[in-house]
Amino acid sequence: MFLIMLLEFSMKKNHKKFINLIYISISIILSLFIIKISNNFEFWTNFFKLFGISSLWPSFGDFRSHQTLPLTVDQNINPYFEHPNDPWNRTINYPFVWYYISKNFNLLNEHIFLIIMFSLVSLYTFSVFKLMDLINSKLIVKLIIPIFFLSSSSMLTIERGNTDIILFISIFFICYINNLNISFLLYLFSSIIKIYPLIIGYIFVDNIRNLILILFILIVVFLFNLEYLHFYLSNTSSTYDSGFVYGVKSLLNGYPKALDRMGINISKNFIIDSFIYIAILSSVLYSFLYGFKKEKVISEKKKLDLNEKLFLTSSTIYIGTFIILSNYDYRLIFLIMTMPFICRNNLKLIDLIFIFCFLISINSILIFGFVKNPIGYLYVGTSIHLCKIYMLIYLSYNISKILKRNINFFSFKFLKFLT
Repeated sequence: MFLIMLLEFSMKKNHKKFINLIYISISIILSLFIIKISNNFEFWTNFFKLFGISSLWPSFGDFRSHQTLPLTVDQNINPYFEHPNDPWNRTINYPFVWYYISKNFNLLNEHIFLIIMFSLVSLYTFSVFKLMDLINSKLIVKLIIPIFFLSSSSMLTIERGNTDIILFISIFFICYINNLNISFLLYLFSSIIKIYPLIIGYIFVDNIRNLILILFILIVVFLFNLEYLHFYLSNTSSTYDSGFVYGVKSLLNGYPKALDRMGINISKNFIIDSFIYIAILSSVLYSFLYGFKKEKVISEKKKLDLNEKLFLTSSTIYIGTFIILSNYDYRLIFLIMTMPFICRNNLKLIDLIFIFCFLISINSILIFGFVKNPIGYLYVGTSIHLCKIYMLIYLSYNISKILKRNINFFSFKFLKFLT
């Protein structure tokens, strides 16, 4: 309540420095709290249990894999086949550049490790709350952002110390900072450490020079990772799950389990797999073309505004990873960046349905915690996956409307034949 009163006061006074001070204070306080409890097993597990999360120990489990990577590599062991120094013996599914990052930043030093985690949690929290500034609406609508921040998927990202927390920060500032050189460097860094951010490069392409630069970055990153690309998929445990995940592969893995719970024994079938994949691709394509045809407004501007860039980058990541990969639900945090664009005007029914579906999806871990039997898991899981499919269609529809509206932007000019 006190925080709401402070926000109302600051917004009435339009005092940006005061608002930033609030965000910085929240970020530091939360980060100090997280670092403090990260040294105590009982506090750590009990805190994240509030969000339905079964914690790993030691804390920041995913980042521990980065921390211990030099130990494995320096023992002449290929970490894509075996990573004995990881606390859970997990093989790696990320670019080898993390060996050099961990080595040069001396992540094996626990003090340095915790300082970096403090910095990441602080920047992530600050980035999320800065999105509130971009929502030109009532305070009650702005509070959508903190609600999503406190979701089970968002808290899981923090608890695991997952690499996506770095990518969220990078992509937010890629869009937010009005400096092309810094944005390019952040884009290159993001693509080097996780590959899939390459797909957002089109937001930079406002001239032929930038197009050549983006293509060069894409080729270089792929060439440096070509040898290991298949490990990024084969070593990813979400590939085999159908619960707290999204993506076509999770649907293909999920339907035999769903039918089995209904008493129908059927193994994975190529024809069914193909039908599901084609149905998903067709839905995305149809919603894109429908939105493109429906949008009548064509802007004369040749630059994307901030809310459009945030929406396009985060939506592209969701759609791209949905179609290509299977992803744990913590990657849903990127869609928090869609809120400023969605809440720009009066919310329509389709917007409210998206927000509801997003709220359900980003709290899937917490919701599944209330399920007591296999048939309940079937109903809940099916409902959540339907929410994720609706989100896929909704985002495709709105992306096409943004592209149509900004058809004079260099990246989108090739679509003029559809107008």
